[in-house]
Amino acid sequence: MIKNDNRAIIRDLVKGQTKANKGRNRLLLTATILVAFILTAVTSIGVNYYQSVQKREIARSGAQYHGSINGPTKTQITTLKNDEKIQAVGLLSTSGTVLASDFETSDVKLLWGDTTYWQQQKIPAIITMKGTYPKEKNELLLSKKAITKLGLPDDLIGKEISLKIAQYSGEEEVLPFKITGIYQDYTNKAEAFVSAPYYQEFGMPQGDLGSTRALLTLTTPFYFEKDLENLENKLQLRNRQWVSVDTERAAILLRSLLALLLIGLVIVICSFLVIHNVLYISIRNDIHYYGLLKTIGTTEKQIKSLINRQVIRLSTVGIFIGLLLGAFVSVALLPKVIEFMSYQPYEMTSTNLPLIFVLAAGFTFATVYFSSFTAASEAAKISPVEATRYTGVTFRKKFLNKKDGSKPYLMAWRNVFRSRKQALLVLLSLFLGMTAFITVSSYNQNNDGKRILTALNVNDMTLTNKTTTELPGEQVFTDELLSDLAAIEGVKAIHPVSATTLSIDPQKNLALQSYVDEALDVFWAATPEAGKELMVESPENFLGVLKGIDEASFKKAKAAGKLKITTEDFLIGKAAIANSLYMLEEKFEGIHQLNYELAQAEHLLTIGEVTSTTVMPSSPLSGFYPTLYVSQKHFDELVGDDPYIDALTIDYQTSYHQQTEQQLRKLLADHDLIDVESKLAVYQDMARSESQIKGMGLVLVVILIALVLINFINTITTSIFNRSKEFALLESIGMTTGQQKKMMVMEGVYYWSISSLMVLGLGFPIAFAVFHNTNDYHMNFLFPWKASLVICLLALVLCVACPIAAYTFISRKSIVEHIRN
Repeated sequence: MIKNDNRAIIRDLVKGQTKANKGRNRLLLTATILVAFILTAVTSIGVNYYQSVQKREIARSGAQYHGSINGPTKTQITTLKNDEKIQAVGLLSTSGTVLASDFETSDVKLLWGDTTYWQQQKIPAIITMKGTYPKEKNELLLSKKAITKLGLPDDLIGKEISLKIAQYSGEEEVLPFKITGIYQDYTNKAEAFVSAPYYQEFGMPQGDLGSTRALLTLTTPFYFEKDLENLENKLQLRNRQWVSVDTERAAILLRSLLALLLIGLVIVICSFLVIHNVLYISIRNDIHYYGLLKTIGTTEKQIKSLINRQVIRLSTVGIFIGLLLGAFVSVALLPKVIEFMSYQPYEMTSTNLPLIFVLAAGFTFATVYFSSFTAASEAAKISPVEATRYTGVTFRKKFLNKKDGSKPYLMAWRNVFRSRKQALLVLLSLFLGMTAFITVSSYNQNNDGKRILTALNVNDMTLTNKTTTELPGEQVFTDELLSDLAAIEGVKAIHPVSATTLSIDPQKNLALQSYVDEALDVFWAATPEAGKELMVESPENFLGVLKGIDEASFKKAKAAGKLKITTEDFLIGKAAIANSLYMLEEKFEGIHQLNYELAQAEHLLTIGEVTSTTVMPSSPLSGFYPTLYVSQKHFDELVGDDPYIDALTIDYQTSYHQQTEQQLRKLLADHDLIDVESKLAVYQDMARSESQIKGMGLVLVVILIALVLINFINTITTSIFNRSKEFALLESIGMTTGQQKKMMVMEGVYYWSISSLMVLGLGFPIAFAVFHNTNDYHMNFLFPWKASLVICLLALVLCVACPIAAYTFISRKSIVEHIRN
């Protein structure tokens, strides 16, 4: 064949084809816009989704840090600051306790944090903040919970109040303070921050092992056991000093990134299929036209150029529009959706939008070019003779030789796989879309804030006795109040925590001596000798605490903490649980029996288990020795029928029930000596970030549904249009419209059935893998039944309705018109 110099004609053909194929151009332009938009929006939303989850974790922990060291010396702090893997080193120290205000007693901690801690670690975890951090000796910053515990009014900033303070020296004095600020965070702890001058005068030395910590913010999540060992060697740790760093953070992050990459891969493949389907089917439909061009001397290279120029011209416009739409959704529309859901202002935090633009545009262009190149190569290679009889379908003999192949359901099955590539594209689109939808829905459902609080063993409501600074306190939980609480509709059960103090003589418990020495070094780290002298002079200040809990509270703690003590031994009073500080747990583990004095009578208690976990029911009363837990029945036998109740936990019939919560708080409104904390209140504090996360998840799900819809509709509709001549021939030999529609319905059902089986076999395991690799709270997997049912029904409707709608549209023309076209 003689080649002609027809480059000018090719340019004219590009313009002519672009103008003539308006339908194909609109489809390609729409597909390009869609892919660029989805990649921009999804990537931006995904980044902000991840950042919102991280913010929630920071807020829950109370500060942004990844490790700590107790009692750091100045040399150690310098070493930490010079470590290339440590970004910030903040100091946090306790400086005493607020015992009471003019209104109520309390146990509010006095804390001091240096500038690094406050600005870089604490502020990111604060929800609201009014005022400033204290600078002068008599200035104070209060948490909202501290204000509630102290019974103070909210409008305190700039005002002076008097507080009774317990200093580390053992002295108690009333001091005046000017309130410089009020803050609230998700931890809901009763805390008060003092100034540097106050800390320097009344606080323990910086190197005190029990009162001061250096909090470490790492530069990288990839911090392993080897890095921790190297750091410990460089710090030259003292006795009872340790470094705590979350070395599992890297593994958790990698699992989370893997889960996000799986979701991203699904979206990328779906996006690729959208463009590839449009180009593959459109160019294949013009095979006859390209065959005619070859008969007049057009070369393969020129045909490829003809196709690629059209595609690149359209895709450039589509990518630009898609990027603008994606930016609009990410920056303008999404924050409005989140604000509507959370009733809180929200601003997208990602600063990587230009990079996202580049990646989205690059991927979209690469997809368009690759799809165009493969389809153009196929069109260019075909000969003029082959082009005249090209159908794009290769029938297999096992279908052609079937005697019963005329049955609609068998014809439908054959049509599904007549073009293996098209069948693969349709099935893959459905599978990936359904899987992505189920995975995102599962992730949102399983990481719900309510489930997290339940996994953290937070009680529906906890009431504590504010008078328990030392016994005897006031018995605020009277029988009448307990009856009123239990009678409220929606209350399932109430669980008292009884408490009393014990006298423990180390001389009668020789095995206890190593614990005593260690505890004195921890609690009196700066002056352990003074602690020993005080223990001899005032043994009444070194008491133990005995607490009684009911069977339900014990079983809950046993399950949450995986305690080994048997239920029978605990309930009959044969064995007790010792709840110790982590740093002292090892010293107490060797003690199996404890001699103590209660009500001027000596008793012997068997220690069944020693634990430092936080699963045991908490209450204000604590002592020098580990808290001893026994069954309520055994506690009553030791103390009497009217035990002092230190705290109370309440179970709702339905957790987070608003009406039950309101009735309880109304009943307790006049009980000023009872402190109230509830799971619902904590969840409401989390509601803002929770709603933001769900809002972004909702937008992601909507985009995924749109992606699947357009991809499937595009492929199926184009396929039906291409078969219009075939339908006309079938009708001419006697196949009715009803039979053809039935065949279309069966084709859709086959697509749906196969893709559903793929989701069942692969999609659900992918959703579970994403959950498993991001399950930081050891929760059970909650199967997304509702989301799965919704997407499956939606896919079924789509698979049936789309072919019928396309067939109804083309059946408006007569048989003659279809055959002629």
